[in-house]
Amino acid sequence: MDIKRYLPGVVTVLLIAFFSYFLSTVNASFDSLVVSIIIGMFLGNLLARPAVLRDGIEGSLRVFLPAGIALYGAQLVLTRMQGSYIAMIFVSSSGSLVLRC
Repeated sequence: MDIKRYLPGVVTVLLIAFFSYFLSTVNASFDSLVVSIIIGMFLGNLLARPAVLRDGIEGSLRVFLPAGIALYGAQLVLTRMQGSYIAMIFVSSSGSLVLRC
């Protein structure tokens, strides 16, 4: 796997994610996942995707988006859970992500 092929797109996705997280700390009504999706849709429809970003963005969509939605939907409070439950959640989440890729 050639990392240079994926790096520019992944960096772009991470910059959008960090900006969205910053916005969510400024105002509690902004949710970072929703803001990230809105920014991604806006930029994807407004700007043409350069070929250099295409592989990294598509790879991020395959890995980060399902993981983010699964973790967002879980809304787990890990401090209240026993260690065995945390291990089972980690194993099942990791297994589903590995099988997806």
